[in-house]
Amino acid sequence: MGCKLPGPRTYDVKSSSASAHEKKTLQLSSCDFLAVLLCIFIVLFPKAGVKIGSVPLTWGYCLLGISAVIACPVAVSGGAILRISRLTLIAITALLPFQATLLYSILVNGIRDWGYALSDITNFMLLPTVILVLFKPWCSKLNWSVVLRALRTFVFLAAAYGIILFCIGLLTGHTVEIPYLTVNADDYGSVGTEKDNSRNGILKLISTYNNGNLYGVATIILMPLFDLLEPRRWRRAILRIALVMTLSRTVWIALLLDQIFAFCAGLWSNLWNFPIIRPARLLKPVMYMLPLIGLLFVGLKVMARDFDFLFDPTFGDRLDQFQAFASFTIFPSLPVADIAEVVYASVLNSLGLVGFLSVLLLLGSPLLITLLDKRLLNNPIRAAALKGLLLYAVIAWADGAITLIPVMTFYWFTMFLLINGEGLSWQAVGEVTQSFQPIARPSPLWVSNPRSQQLGR
Repeated sequence: MGCKLPGPRTYDVKSSSASAHEKKTLQLSSCDFLAVLLCIFIVLFPKAGVKIGSVPLTWGYCLLGISAVIACPVAVSGGAILRISRLTLIAITALLPFQATLLYSILVNGIRDWGYALSDITNFMLLPTVILVLFKPWCSKLNWSVVLRALRTFVFLAAAYGIILFCIGLLTGHTVEIPYLTVNADDYGSVGTEKDNSRNGILKLISTYNNGNLYGVATIILMPLFDLLEPRRWRRAILRIALVMTLSRTVWIALLLDQIFAFCAGLWSNLWNFPIIRPARLLKPVMYMLPLIGLLFVGLKVMARDFDFLFDPTFGDRLDQFQAFASFTIFPSLPVADIAEVVYASVLNSLGLVGFLSVLLLLGSPLLITLLDKRLLNNPIRAAALKGLLLYAVIAWADGAITLIPVMTFYWFTMFLLINGEGLSWQAVGEVTQSFQPIARPSPLWVSNPRSQQLGR
């Protein structure tokens, strides 16, 4: 199974001197501090940084590189890097065909846009290697209650800041940009004027992600984890309000799918445990759906639209991307450039049928991991991670923003928790939430395990 990720504990460092004990404590604190910094500059300020030519160099990715260098000695010492779990091997194996197809296209067809090519190499080669392999031994040194609390806090702060920015946009028609922090220094002054950031003259909620769709798609991956870790209903409501204010069809559909998944999980639980019936597990997703539909209605009114907006026959001007399914090649035929909004169609167009099948395998690998380790459905952290990954796999048919920072960082981090979350103690989750009540949340998938209701109490 996955590696054991310990919850918060008192480390008994055997040492002949007090200074050695202090040194060990400092080392652990440094790991936690670096993890919190990563949360700040990848979750809260993902666009902070500069550009080298057309390639963004963000502070978050710089910290990620520093973390990889620090993690290397830990991963190499004692051959820890060679002790890869079965589920990690499955995830890497599912990724290999896409990596091979991408490299083949680079070597045979060349590169049309170096910025996007470097993004592809980072997202599909460097990030999974760093997060799934290098970070695994290093993560055993982390106090996970600190990391999860930081993740929860900065997801909320990004949503709250986005709502404030949205209100400022409604009142003034302008947004607030802080170079080197909330926007890339080279993009300063241009974020609020981009056509993709407005809907009927209304500035979308963009938070610190500089794009409404990007904020929504990236946050959807982390939303089930946030729902699990955040015990305050009003904060979970704030996140939903922020996602609705992105004015993005893709994000709205993902919010509805979130409740549909929860309803299906409740239905499966009742069928599995029949004749014991728990109606609340079916009613709660329905009850959560009602205020969500109300929020969507408000969003439509803000844009002066009706519900036909959700069923746009042009698919948000992306219908032409689906023409790739009418005519495609077997192998990659175009120089490597951007992967467009509709991830599957764009990959089919540029990387051929081989690329399409390989990206299906890549984004479908969480299901394969679940089939091989069904116990993860009884683990709240792993089940929430699974749900976030599945939501992304579905919305990638509409707008996956797969080449943009920080989508794939969120994806691989969530994949790490899916694979390795077995050892993440209930105590860690309980300390983060203070009052852990998973069945009251809108996103649980682990409803089939009665023991989960007793965790953290």
